[in-house]
Amino acid sequence: MKNKKLPPFYFFIFILITGISSFFLRQQTIIVYPYNLSGLLPLIAGIILNLVADKQFKEFSTTVKPFEKPSALIDKGIYSISRNPMYVGMFLIISGIALTLSSLISLVLPVIFIFLMKKIFIDAEEKSLIETFGEKYKDYCSKTRRFI
Repeated sequence: MKNKKLPPFYFFIFILITGISSFFLRQQTIIVYPYNLSGLLPLIAGIILNLVADKQFKEFSTTVKPFEKPSALIDKGIYSISRNPMYVGMFLIISGIALTLSSLISLVLPVIFIFLMKKIFIDAEEKSLIETFGEKYKDYCSKTRRFI
C-alpha cells in the first residue's frame, strides 16, 4: 500500500480540476459577484481546521500518513468534534474555491472528493485504528461523528 498517493495529492488534484473545470467548461454563473466571495469563509475555515488538526498530530507525536500505524489516539481538541477534521478541512477548502468560482460543475467536485477520501483512506484508517486501539477507538467512534 506504500505506492498509494497520500490525501494531499488528491486534494491538490481536486483543486486543479475545480479551477480548470470552471474556466474551460464555462457554464452559466450560478452565484454572482459579490455573493460568490462568500466562498472565502469555508476556504479560510478549512485552512484553519487543517492547521489545528496537523498541530494536534505533532503534539501527540503520531503519524498523519493514512497507511502507517498510529502511535496515539487523538480524541481531544478538534478531534473531539470530528474524527476526520483534516478531510473536513480539505472539503471546505475545495468547496470554498468552488463557491468562489461559481460554476455548477465545480460545486459537485467537493462531494466527489469526500466520497473518494472515504473509499480510499478513511475506511482503511478506521480499520487500522480498531486493530491498534480496539474498544477505546470504538468508544471514541460512538461519541464522535466521522465528519461534523
